[in-house]
Amino acid sequence: MDGSVVQKPKGTGRWYVVTRHRQPKGTYKQQWHGSHATRREAKAALNEIVNKINKGNHVEPMKVTVSEYLATWIDGAAVALRPSTLDSYKRNIGWHIDPALGHHRLQALTAAHLNVFYAHLLEAGRKDGQGGLSVKTVRYIHGIIRTSLRDAVDAGLIVQNVATKAKPPKLRAAKARDMQTWTAAELRRFYDHLRGDRLFAIWRVLGQTGMRRGEVLGLKWDSVDLDLARISVTRTVISVNYKALIGDAKTQKGVRVIDLDPATVVALRAHRHQQRQERLAWGPAYTDTGLVFARQNGNLIHPDLLSQVFRGHVAKAGLSKIRLHDLRHTHATLALKAGVHVKVISERLGHADVAFTMNTYAHAIPGMQAEAAVQIAALVDG
Repeated sequence: MDGSVVQKPKGTGRWYVVTRHRQPKGTYKQQWHGSHATRREAKAALNEIVNKINKGNHVEPMKVTVSEYLATWIDGAAVALRPSTLDSYKRNIGWHIDPALGHHRLQALTAAHLNVFYAHLLEAGRKDGQGGLSVKTVRYIHGIIRTSLRDAVDAGLIVQNVATKAKPPKLRAAKARDMQTWTAAELRRFYDHLRGDRLFAIWRVLGQTGMRRGEVLGLKWDSVDLDLARISVTRTVISVNYKALIGDAKTQKGVRVIDLDPATVVALRAHRHQQRQERLAWGPAYTDTGLVFARQNGNLIHPDLLSQVFRGHVAKAGLSKIRLHDLRHTHATLALKAGVHVKVISERLGHADVAFTMNTYAHAIPGMQAEAAVQIAALVDG
């Protein structure tokens, strides 16, 4: 690269920085870099551009928009992403990122743009117009932006990743707000309401094991030992472009063995007997997927359908409204209040480590600390 400063109009006009870049075919591309009042200012600007190039901190100006860049980036990222993750990235880019940020030039995007975007998502980001997204979802979208901009830096398209300077909402402060749980009495009411339901066992397993929705739907009988009262979690059902597929467990930690209580074993035995009757009734039309929980013809249950059915049951039972995933949180908080060691809870949930479990359910600990204080005082004061 070489450069110069030019005055236009000559003798009376402003001073411009002009650089020339050699192209692969041997030709040169000329670029103008703004104007300055004096020749000295223009020379200083030229020197700054040269220094940045020498330090690897300069990129050529481009008119590529965020939308154009993301369309190319997601195609390249597809090779390394799980199908469900790729589908989620595409949906969030199409639903949220493109409409709000896509018109910005990639090189002009700032942390301030991102902060305004995150605030909007929290307040009114839902596609159905019914309010804002959860903190967890906003942070997930932030993660997509941060990863894509990191790759843009690596490709030499931008100088810095502005997402690292943005301020997405903090997860810890919002956990108690986003997480709704039932008491033991409410969970018992839910079970009582569903006794006799064809899928009673699935609700019992969800509430008594803390398994994820996809893990329960991907559970097969070859992973269930009713004599030893154990479930091996090795598979999960994922949704890719709204199509349900069976895949491997979410993470290596997600592969685990969960012990069952006697009442849940009884529910599973009854469910297995009922499923055998359904197989006989359907005859050759039955699809033997080996799944513990399936449709009456043996086919896979879509995760979104299970969540929809759950919401209906909650409304009919007159219980406080929670998400299906909150059964997992309910299991964890009830276990903590029952005095189960946090390491055991972490293993049952398939968390990466105990620290993550503690941080996730820190809001449930203050009441336990009060109980501990009384118990310790009783021991000491005798």
